[in-house]
Amino acid sequence: MNARRMFRREVEHLLHHWQSDGPPARWQLREQLKDLKANRQSLGIPSLWAVPPAIVTATLDDGWGHGIETVALCARALGMTLHTLGLLVPPSEIAAACRRLRPDFLALTVLQVESKEALQLITDQVSPVTQVFVGGALVQSCPQAFNRPNLLAASNLTVFVEQLLRHQAQADGFQSAVG
Repeated sequence: MNARRMFRREVEHLLHHWQSDGPPARWQLREQLKDLKANRQSLGIPSLWAVPPAIVTATLDDGWGHGIETVALCARALGMTLHTLGLLVPPSEIAAACRRLRPDFLALTVLQVESKEALQLITDQVSPVTQVFVGGALVQSCPQAFNRPNLLAASNLTVFVEQLLRHQAQADGFQSAVG
């Protein structure tokens, strides 16, 4: 079995634990992602993907950024090309960065219903091939905001990783164990 397949199985195994036991505490999650990154590096592979996808991360209305920080740790662990825009980033800056960088993924934290229009502005300006993940309170409070094909409500890191594994299976021709 090649190193990339071994690493993918490790990611699938971790995902299975998160799905069956529920997501771990934030500090445990951070440690698991650091270990995952170290294991990938010890296998000598730069990324889960043959060609690492790019991801842009930002928050619209979250000044703490704990969720987006966890997404960034996950992206690093999997070997994605990460572009972090920061906290409380205006929608026009997020859209401009996506036009310039042409990422495969955009991950946003959106907490307030009032930010739904800003999210709409971003998704209107982002390439339709960019998958937009949104986490935060808006996911629970306003599910109707997620009725676009390239927009996904990521209620937790498990949903995010499931989608990344599906993308990797399609991009690299792997058989996916993710349902």
